[in-house]
Amino acid sequence: MKKLLIGFLVTLCCISCKHKVSNTEKLQLDGIELKDSIKNYSYHTPSYIRRKLQFEQYKVTGKIVWIGDSITDEIELNELFSRGDIVNRGIGMDIVQGVKERIEKYILDKPKQIVLFIGVNNLRYFPSTNPTQLYNELISLVYNIKKRDIPILLICPLKHGLRDNHEGVNVNDKINTLDSLLGKNKTTYGFEYVNLNNEFVQNEFMKDTLTNDGIHLLPNGLCIIKKLISPYLK
Repeated sequence: MKKLLIGFLVTLCCISCKHKVSNTEKLQLDGIELKDSIKNYSYHTPSYIRRKLQFEQYKVTGKIVWIGDSITDEIELNELFSRGDIVNRGIGMDIVQGVKERIEKYILDKPKQIVLFIGVNNLRYFPSTNPTQLYNELISLVYNIKKRDIPILLICPLKHGLRDNHEGVNVNDKINTLDSLLGKNKTTYGFEYVNLNNEFVQNEFMKDTLTNDGIHLLPNGLCIIKKLISPYLK
């Protein structure tokens, strides 16, 4: 009986070790690989792929395509702007490289405008990413759209609030530099550009009254987006 019990415990231990999930694997399952390399960023989660495939089923011809990350994903765009021609193509955790991979389908459909609200996760999850690198990625994305004669509105990433302290990373200084680069070159590359931060930020951080987590927006923050962006929508 004692031998049987020992054998059972050994077997149970082996099974447990075999199925043990490392911290890195858990982060990948949760959708984040927090190594400082874009190549290791696991944004291709099952939910991301489902959203991407779902979006590919629908035509966006003649519509405004608003592309972004979780900030965009949470906005009911048609209700906010009192329109019926805006399609929301936001996916949580997305980065510029992810948008590059999925945007070709939208371009081929010939929308009347593409709105890009993307880039903050590049800075948030990859501390070594500098503003010039992100600027170059965004300009590459803009160039690919612009050569198809589709109007582009590029929105500067929003600065974070004090409530967000992701791994001690402060992206706000980098956003200042990115804004300067984009603002100076918008005419050269032929895109419209809006920086929302003047209305959202106080003392270099997003106002606490506009967010409850330092990143995503409360309804009063969405009202500011409506006021500032409406004049640019086709």
